[in-house]
Amino acid sequence: MKFSLKLLALVPVCISATMGPAGAQAPATGPAAIVSYEQTVREFNRALNVYTVRQRQFAEERRSAKLPLPLAQKGALSAIIADVRDIAAQKRGMATQVRCVAANLASGNRNALATSSPCLQTLFLLHSRVKTDLDDLNRAMALTDPEWFGRYPTEAQAISYLYWDVMNMDGSLLNLARTGPSGVIVRHVLVNLADGTALARALDQEAAALEDLSATIFTIAFDANEGPQDLGPFVSFPAPS
Repeated sequence: MKFSLKLLALVPVCISATMGPAGAQAPATGPAAIVSYEQTVREFNRALNVYTVRQRQFAEERRSAKLPLPLAQKGALSAIIADVRDIAAQKRGMATQVRCVAANLASGNRNALATSSPCLQTLFLLHSRVKTDLDDLNRAMALTDPEWFGRYPTEAQAISYLYWDVMNMDGSLLNLARTGPSGVIVRHVLVNLADGTALARALDQEAAALEDLSATIFTIAFDANEGPQDLGPFVSFPAPS
């Protein structure tokens, strides 16, 4: 499934042996697990679209008042673009590692699921970096839109939920779960890495969607404010292939 990015009109991984209190969501498995994973991504994308629409509105207001984009906000917007692209890079790397684990299992590698497995170690490391990038993203969003978290708590939560705060292995099953503020699991998927093709594909599509979204934010945040911008080496986009 391809993730749509049409603009709206308007840490270390937690290795947990327990899955939270009673009432937690039962894990989705098989194709349903991928559907649930993709739903998390779609909710994240929609939330960032809402944020981007607000930035466009702010830009229009500044332009009408003939006010420049404040330097601090320019730096924060640049950081947001970089954070989104960094998350995309982590997701692409995770897709590669999922395929690596699947290939090792298919070849009969007895260490494919060992804690010392380079593929698994890198998969977990990349996932922990998503948490770091999301924390940076939230800080920058608060600087550019001080009312964001108060007025849009659902969207702010959807952005944080892109990170699965429970991630571990149960045999060949990758266990991913997200707990809500009360500690109850709100999303839970189990994916068999022996057949990790669907998850790897979902991760690649997620990365592509994030890359597109970073370009959209760039266009809205900077072109709408001051026309085409050269932000230097901090934010640079690859040349078209």
